[in-house]
Amino acid sequence: MWEWGWNNPNVAYKLAKDSQHVRELGEQLGIDYLQVGVISVPSEDFVSYLSAIATKATTSIGVFRSNVGLVDVVLLLKNPRK
Repeated sequence: MWEWGWNNPNVAYKLAKDSQHVRELGEQLGIDYLQVGVISVPSEDFVSYLSAIATKATTSIGVFRSNVGLVDVVLLLKNPRK
């Protein structure tokens, strides 16, 4: 399962702000899986696909993926100079 930061009550607004931009993009383009808080992830490729969309939509420079117990966490990386 994939949960967007904007949907997770445990994620602070400042950390989820970029995922909200992805949600808005989904609304503009009519892409359901960018607007639904929790979606099924059929493969690792789909995780990469969602991460790439989020990276491009938010002008991030990449993603960092790690796991915390049984949960995988994907964080967007920003340019620290901006």
